[in-house]
Amino acid sequence: MAPGVSFDSGAQARRDDLCIHIFVVSATLIGVCLTVIGVLNLVQGIQNVRLITDQMLSIDAVGFLIACTLAYSAVRTENVSRRRRLERAADIAFLGSIVVMTAVGGIIAMELF
Repeated sequence: MAPGVSFDSGAQARRDDLCIHIFVVSATLIGVCLTVIGVLNLVQGIQNVRLITDQMLSIDAVGFLIACTLAYSAVRTENVSRRRRLERAADIAFLGSIVVMTAVGGIIAMELF
C-alpha cells in the first residue's frame, strides 16, 4: 500500500461525491423553488393556496441553500470529524427540503384537480 493512503479512501471518495451531488442539486432546486413561486403568481386558479405555498417554497429555498452551503463546506474541510458532521447536516437539510417540496407539490395538485 502506498504511504499516506488508507483503506477508507474509497469510502471518503463516495462521501465527497455525495456532497458534490447534494451541492449541485440543491443549487438547482433553489432556482426551481423561485421559479415555481413566480409561476404561482401568474396562475389565477389557485389564489386560495398561493400564500401558503409561496411561504413554504421560500422556506424550502432557504433549506436548499443551507444544504448547498453545508455540502460545499464538507468538501472543502480537511478535518475528518467536522466533515462527517457537515455531511450529515447537509443530508438532513436536503432531505427536509425535499419533503417540503413534495408537500407543496401535493397542495398544488390537490388545488388544481
